[in-house]
Amino acid sequence: MGNEKERVCYIYNEFFNYYSKNKNNYNMTFKYLLLFIILNIPLFGISQSYVFCPKVEIENQIDIEGNVFFVFRDSRTYEQKLKEKCTKEEVFAAFTNYINSTFPNVKTTVLEENQYSEKPISDQITFKIDLKKYDATFYTGVYVSYTKLLVKIYDYRKGSEIFEFEINGKGSQFNTLGYASGKKASKKSFNRAMNEFNLVIEKVIEGNMEQQKETVAQSKVDRLRELKELLDDGILTQEEFNSEKKKVLDDDL
Repeated sequence: MGNEKERVCYIYNEFFNYYSKNKNNYNMTFKYLLLFIILNIPLFGISQSYVFCPKVEIENQIDIEGNVFFVFRDSRTYEQKLKEKCTKEEVFAAFTNYINSTFPNVKTTVLEENQYSEKPISDQITFKIDLKKYDATFYTGVYVSYTKLLVKIYDYRKGSEIFEFEINGKGSQFNTLGYASGKKASKKSFNRAMNEFNLVIEKVIEGNMEQQKETVAQSKVDRLRELKELLDDGILTQEEFNSEKKKVLDDDL
């Protein structure tokens, strides 16, 4: 396996050295096609999972005020050991950074992981965030990343409201840049999950949260969201997306 990796790196460097001297003889399409073949042919049939540090990408800030407590727990389990290029502390820090950047006027307090099983803070909002999955797995020719959070919310400001949600994000990226492609896939899944989580945080702080009971409608939303992600990642064409979208909307489930 080590020799295969060294071979891939060698060919990768040689290709770019040659291309930099002869770039006028190649168009971009041929460049990426050749690079894709070089990087992936030696790795056919091999899969490996990695943990890359999330790259935070804030879409917009939400101007609300509040006081919120967060506590994270890492309960990821895998059949094979991950190649970690990012510690769980760095992953949790990325989550915190995303939340603080999106809600600049919300006072956030992050509790220690060993406080996860303790009682929620009285008269306050406590988010218990269980990290179930965060990785990028390399399959033949593509990195696929999943971010999965199980979130328990305790709103004790006016009573004892408790909610529970599963937050999911998925990203994929064809392998044309090695680890950089894996990082792009991870970035997509992380930010998609956090965008969904932001909506939950906003509703809780504003007191507009209701437990999701419309499972049929939610199932359709999840399926449409997944199709949109496949379209954004270039896995589906617009025509294929429109066809699959119609099937979902016409399905009575």
